Amino acid sequence: MAVADLVAEWFETELLRAAVAARGITGAFAGPWSAGTSLGLLVQAAFDGQPLAPASFVRGGMGALTQALADAARAAGAEVRTGAGVGRVLVKGGRAVGVVLDGGEEVAARAVVSNADPRTTFLRLVDPTDLDPPDFLTKIRNYRSTGATAKVNLALAGLPCFAALKTAGADGAAELRGRIHIRPDIDYLERAFDAAKYGDFSHEPYMDITIPTLADPTLAPEGRHVCSVYVQFAPYTLKEGDWASRREEFADAVVKTLSTYAPNVADLILQRQIITRPRTRVRTRGRPHAPRRDVARPVLRLPPRHRLGAVPHAPARTLPLRRGHAPRRRRHRRSGREREPRDSEGR
Repeated sequence: MAVADLVAEWFETELLRAAVAARGITGAFAGPWSAGTSLGLLVQAAFDGQPLAPASFVRGGMGALTQALADAARAAGAEVRTGAGVGRVLVKGGRAVGVVLDGGEEVAARAVVSNADPRTTFLRLVDPTDLDPPDFLTKIRNYRSTGATAKVNLALAGLPCFAALKTAGADGAAELRGRIHIRPDIDYLERAFDAAKYGDFSHEPYMDITIPTLADPTLAPEGRHVCSVYVQFAPYTLKEGDWASRREEFADAVVKTLSTYAPNVADLILQRQIITRPRTRVRTRGRPHAPRRDVARPVLRLPPRHRLGAVPHAPARTLPLRRGHAPRRRRHRRSGREREPRDSEGR
């Protein structure tokens, strides 16, 4: 069931319908009229019992959260290693028993936990011949995870003034502490998705905005603010041009749309950071890597008096999206005999 149909059954006003429906398509390559998006809304709401996503902030930025997790792990006896790329997962007797690092070092373990996506974990880090039952491999190969979300971080000289709040007679600070959504109606959300369907980013995108400095002033110098904007839709691959050449055009469209609701925002921007797909396209077996999702809060490079301050770096992924390991001995499926890997000439 499309989430647009679901909200139409329960809510009367178009603005409220769009507010609830937006959660069903957040992070998905789908619009409100796409089949099955009601499930996305219900799953999201099940996490916290809220029809609209609540606003939560980590004091010190997201880097502080990952640093706290690392500190807690070390206190419990864990060793955190960064810059140690994992080439493959070791499997013996039908179970994972460790990993092989890119440098060839083997690390034994009673259990292996991967926070990489399913395709990377089971098609690149684990040898497909080790997967059982066989239909599981087919399901993983058919697993789709096309992303369409980009992010724009803005360093602001002051607080943006939203026209709607000014009309209501509010000063804005208290009202802007939560989440700010730009999605006036269902059709607006669908038009934003239409652009991505045909290989372009939306020039009037759906935006999920927060101003974390209202909850944690330590993230910026006094009087300055950080504005975090999650933007849909921004397809991984553009039909015309690429992200390296159109990244600034995309950010201009975001600022232009935001200025429609907060007219002074363009004049407040000191620096902006645009996070889209990687600048360099890496291919493995004919397929591009998924874009990296950094868990540490990015640092905007500003003039000295506007610098946001140092942010602790997050630990690297346990299983990076890389594969490259020495050939291994394999057992022939029919004869059960082991065979040596072929050399570069196929012998």
